[in-house]
Amino acid sequence: MRKEFLLIFCFVFLLLPLIPQRVVDLETLRGQPITVTIEGAVREPVTLTCPPYTELGELLDQVTLLDDADLSPFSMTMIVKDHDVIQIPHFQETPRISINTASIEQLMQLPGVGQATAEKIVAYRAEHGLFQTLEDLMQVPGIKQKKWEALKEFICL
Repeated sequence: MRKEFLLIFCFVFLLLPLIPQRVVDLETLRGQPITVTIEGAVREPVTLTCPPYTELGELLDQVTLLDDADLSPFSMTMIVKDHDVIQIPHFQETPRISINTASIEQLMQLPGVGQATAEKIVAYRAEHGLFQTLEDLMQVPGIKQKKWEALKEFICL
């Protein structure tokens, strides 16, 4: 057994220089700019270009928010991703729950959403990034047209 292991090790060691090596420059990858669109309760919708790992608060400093802009659903330290569309809601008397930022507990306050569905929403969001439209919620397993129709009045991005 030791002899076979030694033979395999020698074989791999001899072939190692023949395997093409690819050097990846991490600085180049880190520097690729991303684009994020901010719309909703802003003077005018804007698409901004920024470095990766930019926080939402940094982007909001570059736009003019309307007086009734409601930032309560957002964390200013949230890291934005490439092609995110941030929909700033207008302040409403009836608050809506953000499908992009709500916790499992907050999502469970929605009509017809139990723990399993709330966990699916959070898992989908973690895997695919922020929802771009309210209708994207129907991409979550278990949420079809009928359930979405019941939810759409209570949710926002």
